[in-house]
Amino acid sequence: MSEPFIGQITYFPFSRAIVGWLICSGSEFSVNEYPALYSLIGNKYGGDGVKTFRIPNLTGTVPVGIGQVPDGYIQWRLGMAKGEDEVLLDTEFHAPVHDHKVYFAGTPSTTGTATAGSMLASVAPPQFWAAPKNKMNTNLHKSSLGNAYSEKPKAHENRQPYLALTPMIAHQGIYPPFPG
Repeated sequence: MSEPFIGQITYFPFSRAIVGWLICSGSEFSVNEYPALYSLIGNKYGGDGVKTFRIPNLTGTVPVGIGQVPDGYIQWRLGMAKGEDEVLLDTEFHAPVHDHKVYFAGTPSTTGTATAGSMLASVAPPQFWAAPKNKMNTNLHKSSLGNAYSEKPKAHENRQPYLALTPMIAHQGIYPPFPG
């Protein structure tokens, strides 16, 4: 591998830090210990900016490029972090309480299969469901249907497919040459 730029972040397929690199875990370091790295990233990721600074914490996160998102929704700034590991789906914001109409055929089946063109039909003799007498397109009793959500909804993981690697930042190497 050629010599990296100081401040360069690279992903590695092993879990231990190598010479000249620090694992991007948000750790705090002394400005005096890594002055070249501090001169490049400052205290953008934490620290007091006088005696200490932090390196980026990429544990369990996905980096995104800085700049304006094409739809104008968000302006990503260097060091900005957003997102959640889990999302709690609740009925108020994600799926408000609602109902669906279910229509049944008014003609009984004598074969044990649904009447053509119907989702459900009465079966003779009744097996799972019996149609109310002379009532087409009627509402089912509330107790025959359940809510899609429990009283205490549970969060679900909110991640795209992923592969865990170890992000490291170079503290030794070539100081990046900036124009002008």
